[in-house]
Amino acid sequence: MLGDRTRVRFPIDEERLFFRSQASDRQLGGMSPATFQVCRLLHYFFDIVIIETVGIGQNEIEIQKLADRVYLILQPLAGDQVQFLKAGIMEIPDVFVLNKSDEAEAARKSLYALRASLQFARPGEEDRIKVIQTSGITGLGLDELAGDILAFRSSQQDPGARLREKEVRYLTQWVSEEYGRNGKRTLEELGGADVFLGSQGDFDLAQKAFTERLRQPQ
Repeated sequence: MLGDRTRVRFPIDEERLFFRSQASDRQLGGMSPATFQVCRLLHYFFDIVIIETVGIGQNEIEIQKLADRVYLILQPLAGDQVQFLKAGIMEIPDVFVLNKSDEAEAARKSLYALRASLQFARPGEEDRIKVIQTSGITGLGLDELAGDILAFRSSQQDPGARLREKEVRYLTQWVSEEYGRNGKRTLEELGGADVFLGSQGDFDLAQKAFTERLRQPQ
């Protein structure tokens, strides 16, 4: 789903990597409405799925509901300290990545500003939040970033259970968006998203069965 895939070069027969772009379709939150469905499929084929959102603002934080770990990529002097203090987007990342840090002086100023801002945006957490400086030109920090991703992946005991939690959340969201209050009421009568998913055995089958139920004459 990386929109910048045109910048990446790898052999055409390389089967370890797969890129898929999706338009956001004017959807707020920084992702396409279909991103969850694509991630469900990729879950069965790849060990790691990386989602790059479109340029998101302070309230567009849908990624927090889908990703197991969130990285916010910043660049030196992209904004002043007031920008760093914006609520929403600063509150969700597990790791901050300060890219283009080969611009040493600019990166140093931005790093200090970010660290200072975290004291106000996330008091009590600032010492535990990881900030990684990277550079695609010099290779600075890339091993550290890759190591963090792989370490987190290894720490996940049951990825299948995590996927099931997301299916429950996104089925509830889908019902609300597609069928409104009537749909939410019907889903509650069926025992809720978790119970209904279990009775159908699959997310897609649950969507199909729910649609058919609502279309039945009352």
